Amino acid sequence: MRTFFIAGVVHLVFSLLVVSLVHAEDGKSDLSKQLKAAKAKLPQNTFLMKYKFQEGESIEWSVRHLATTETKIKGETQEAQSSTASSKVWTIEKVDEDGNITFVNTLKSVNMWKKVTGESEVRYNSSTDDEPPLDYRSVAKAIGVPLSKVTITPTGHVIKHTSASQVFELGVADLTVPFPTAAIRVGQKWHTTDEVTVVVEGRSKKIKVRQQFQLATVQTALATIKVKTQVITPFSNPKIESQLVQKITHGTVKFDMDAGRIVSKHFDWDESVVGFNGADSRLKYLARFTEKIHSDSKTVRRNTESLDLSAG
Repeated sequence: MRTFFIAGVVHLVFSLLVVSLVHAEDGKSDLSKQLKAAKAKLPQNTFLMKYKFQEGESIEWSVRHLATTETKIKGETQEAQSSTASSKVWTIEKVDEDGNITFVNTLKSVNMWKKVTGESEVRYNSSTDDEPPLDYRSVAKAIGVPLSKVTITPTGHVIKHTSASQVFELGVADLTVPFPTAAIRVGQKWHTTDEVTVVVEGRSKKIKVRQQFQLATVQTALATIKVKTQVITPFSNPKIESQLVQKITHGTVKFDMDAGRIVSKHFDWDESVVGFNGADSRLKYLARFTEKIHSDSKTVRRNTESLDLSAG
């Protein structure tokens, strides 16, 4: 009888403990929900992103583009490698009363190299070579010559863009990140649309794409923006895909909100396409594009303290 009584007491105590734990867990769950609800009601920091330049100012960036393209057609494999290091300069011609900025984009120098399977490598350094090789003559003619004259709004939207007759592209063509006209919060996304041209069976075809931007983080006024290209036009032809791989970008841009300018870009490609030229054909594209502002260009110096505003 005593044994049954003790067992009953132990069972009762255990049951009460379980009930207490359950209520405690329910309390934690309720508290967590309350905290989330309170957090959602708190005002979020927003940031008005604007470009800031002064007339007569010159800003220089170092640009690096590395690429390897491997193609396999009818059992034959060919590899093309290239490396380009260059400097580009923006010369600010005018900032009007509305804050619209007109600048001239110039290629200051290049150091280029390429190697294709079965061919001799080709090199050209505009700073040291008097005579460019045949493959790089058009590049040499572009050195020091205005490539384009651009007018943008304070939020980076292009109002006018006048290019030279033959513009030499070093990689990612977008000169600016276009920002929303209203203030944005960390985690917010915005988009622009564009068209790229591909050639299929000798005919040009327009493919609509959407560039997605997202304010990823803000650390002491240095904003990190994620960039991703999304293809809108549906297609199933590998020939189209093989031409799009170099025109689709995925990466990050860092923007100094105090100085009002892009300080760096970083894009990577790792793409494969099968069947673009016969059933057994394959294309592999690996590339990296980086851009960094020169230290003597106007930027705002800051310490390493950071404000983590990552989207939850």
